[in-house]
Amino acid sequence: MCGEMVTQLARIFYFVVCPMLLLAGVGAALQRLFGLDQRTLTCLNFYFIVPAMVYTSIVSSTLDGGDVLQVVLFALAAQAVMAGVTLVAVRLRRLPRPLHPAAVMTTIYNNSGNYGMPLQDLAFRPAGLADAAVGLQTFVMVAQNVSTFTVGVVLAATGRGPVSWRANLRHILKFPPIYALAAAIVTVALRHRLT
Repeated sequence: MCGEMVTQLARIFYFVVCPMLLLAGVGAALQRLFGLDQRTLTCLNFYFIVPAMVYTSIVSSTLDGGDVLQVVLFALAAQAVMAGVTLVAVRLRRLPRPLHPAAVMTTIYNNSGNYGMPLQDLAFRPAGLADAAVGLQTFVMVAQNVSTFTVGVVLAATGRGPVSWRANLRHILKFPPIYALAAAIVTVALRHRLT
């Protein structure tokens, strides 16, 4: 039993974790060799890659509305539970109030796109379930991105003191993934009407 578990863990490490570490290592090596401009890469990710992932993931999904709703609600419920646990922990630790939003943000947001989607693909490909797993993870990523660019903006702003709802709304409306989500929903709705 123990040997079987060690073998399984070794397979997971080799087939799932190693490729991810290899990719991260290549990125670190490229940064060291070429001194890539982080600001440019961040802008590309923020204004092009994330919105493109959101749009193409939704438009190309084969999941039905019920499955999508279930995944999104579960992802948001998990965030709410983690936020609640974090708030209890920061109060027990007596952290200063301005640090509470930062603590919540560190627990409820993770890299569900750039890391989560390839992880799902690598983990479930041997069982022939990669497409289904990535399809589900897509909507976890979308839920998290929308949450990040709405709730996350409000949390970040409240950490600096009181901010008006108009200022928060202006910040939220600057985030391209929200427009990609809206465009994807319109595209899917039009496709259903035309077919």
